[in-house]
Amino acid sequence: MTIKELTEYRDSFLRRREVKRKDSADMIYRLSTLITNGTACILSDKNKPIEIFSDIFQEESKINEENKIKAQMEIHKQRMREFAERVNKQMIGGEG
Repeated sequence: MTIKELTEYRDSFLRRREVKRKDSADMIYRLSTLITNGTACILSDKNKPIEIFSDIFQEESKINEENKIKAQMEIHKQRMREFAERVNKQMIGGEG
């Protein structure tokens, strides 16, 4: 390796390390903000929780919401079937 290649390799390493440090600092800041906000919500009813990571999990949130709706529909269908069975039994003259 030449001196120039070694210098470029070292500079690249330093840049990557700096990016990792900035990412770590950003995560620490976000976590401290969440902790502060959570504590404020516990101490006062006027404060509302903030969503820092909502932009990261939008797709998962959408999928979870769709799954909740499907589950609620299945519960509703089952209840309607049970209701229809009860009504049919009562019309036939069975016990209700």
